[in-house]
Amino acid sequence: MRLRRGVLVGVLGAVAASLVASAFLSWRHFEGRLLDDATIGGWNARLESQRDELESLSGRAQTDVLTVGQKLAGMEARLLRMEALGQRVSEMAMLTDGEFRFDAPAAIGGPASETLADSLISTDYLARIERLAGELRAREQEMSVLESLLASRRFQEEVAPSGRPVKRGWISSPFGRRVDPFSGRPAWHTGVDFAGKPGSDVIAVAGGVVAFTGERGGYGSLIEIQHGDGLATRYAHHEEALVRAGDVVKKGQVIARMGNKGRSTGYHVHFEVLKDGRLINPSRYIARRK
Repeated sequence: MRLRRGVLVGVLGAVAASLVASAFLSWRHFEGRLLDDATIGGWNARLESQRDELESLSGRAQTDVLTVGQKLAGMEARLLRMEALGQRVSEMAMLTDGEFRFDAPAAIGGPASETLADSLISTDYLARIERLAGELRAREQEMSVLESLLASRRFQEEVAPSGRPVKRGWISSPFGRRVDPFSGRPAWHTGVDFAGKPGSDVIAVAGGVVAFTGERGGYGSLIEIQHGDGLATRYAHHEEALVRAGDVVKKGQVIARMGNKGRSTGYHVHFEVLKDGRLINPSRYIARRK
């Protein structure tokens, strides 16, 4: 079959153009796929990295929450123990009702302040911790005040004369007017005599500082203790002194052994109370409960 030269050239040109177009389209197709795969691969790598980072942050957050929860539980237990202790101490101290309310929320307040909210820990936890911390601080302050009050009260009870200067014995001669056992004449007795077993314990009726020990006239062997606020007590006729001047003694401490020294008709302790240097009737102090 014979074709004209022009037609043949046209057909060949069309075929060549078709081949070039096919090659171009194939190249674009494969190049686009390669670009898409690379992009997707990069995205996948970034997503995997972010997933790892999120898992790490989540683990740290859970650890922080568990730590805070443990601390919170410890603080709550500490607060409960403090409230129970405070209630018992308040009852023992016989404080006025309502003066210390350990079973009520702490009386705290003040203007609101802005806080940062970029923590991984729940804001509920932070609020509870802050509230408990405030209550604990308030309870600790109340306990400190209460401790001071009790210490002051214990000190006052310790130095206030009360009770008898013997553990066993009886009153053989009261304070005031009596017949002198040596002269048989009316005389003024400046103390209260407690008779007892020879060598029995003589005890301090209040805490204080020993001001004098030694022989003094008709007292025989004498011990004088200063208790503060102008109060002093004397213990006479003892057989043996167990303290000396300058010693600090406690209420109920044994300070001597009962004797019969000085102007005495038998084993006893002559007990005196002085207020601002003046002898007063010891009976009201003897009658006080220890």
